[in-house]
Amino acid sequence: MAAEARSDSAAALLAQILDRYGSLEAFLAQLHQELDEPTQEIPRLVCTSSPPGWCVSTAP
Repeated sequence: MAAEARSDSAAALLAQILDRYGSLEAFLAQLHQELDEPTQEIPRLVCTSSPPGWCVSTAP
């Protein structure tokens, strides 16, 4: 029964991928593109000890 549920889950996932991307190759290409390109960096605060509590925002 558990193997049957896994099979149904895999088939459902494949059906969703094919509905959204048209092919498994297109899905994998999109996945590689999103993983290979850098993400958008947001500014962050960098605090120093001199003067105490002094923080500046860094540009991405």
